[in-house]
Amino acid sequence: MTTKDIKRGPEKPGPAAGREEEAWPAAGPQRQMEDLPVYPIRTVAHLTGVDARRIRAWESQHGLLRPARTKGGHRLFSKRDLVLIQRIKRLVDEEGLSLQGVKLLIQMDPDLPR
Repeated sequence: MTTKDIKRGPEKPGPAAGREEEAWPAAGPQRQMEDLPVYPIRTVAHLTGVDARRIRAWESQHGLLRPARTKGGHRLFSKRDLVLIQRIKRLVDEEGLSLQGVKLLIQMDPDLPR
């Protein structure tokens, strides 16, 4: 599989909708490695302690995640996605934020993937 076989999921409407984005940021090799989608959802669930169904809901129902997809439609997550998932989990489970509140925080933080 090459990076040509992988694309980001559809962008949800919102403040960033319609904005042109590059497939790979030009911020240097370290940033590119963090953005490389390599982890399938089962691995992400194991590494983060977040159930795969919950991760899918955060993506499809709440628009909090936008994983890459293979040609076959399988989700692939990057290291930055893992950090975001762990942050969402902490904000919801430990801080008691609603998913709508989490979404607002993510939109205000330019360093997190959208």
